[in-house]
Amino acid sequence: MNISQAWPHYKIQEIKSILDVRAVFAGETNFNLNWVFISTSGVHGSTTTLDELEAAWDLQEDHNDFLGHHITILIVHPRLVVMRYGEIEISREDIPWLRDLVAKTLDAVPLTQAGNLPPAGV
Repeated sequence: MNISQAWPHYKIQEIKSILDVRAVFAGETNFNLNWVFISTSGVHGSTTTLDELEAAWDLQEDHNDFLGHHITILIVHPRLVVMRYGEIEISREDIPWLRDLVAKTLDAVPLTQAGNLPPAGV
């Protein structure tokens, strides 16, 4: 039995564009419930980072076609056991917003796991 179809809260969904990402994080976002990770690779994309894309955009256009301006993205909704993934095309203007999402995610993950971490100094 495929658990992603057994219950409505247990899902894996494909992200097809930056619009899909923006829809998830529109309005007030609780980063204890929605996390985003970029450059995760796996079977659905590459490990190209936002830094690499920015550097490519700084080069002449003829020299950065190999990157294709795509990133791999993984959105995790930990309380719903829902994951969304995909390789999406982004614009240079998307980069600051995506960096902000990653920073907020990295702030939220340890907060949600505070009672599960080893004691300080261990």
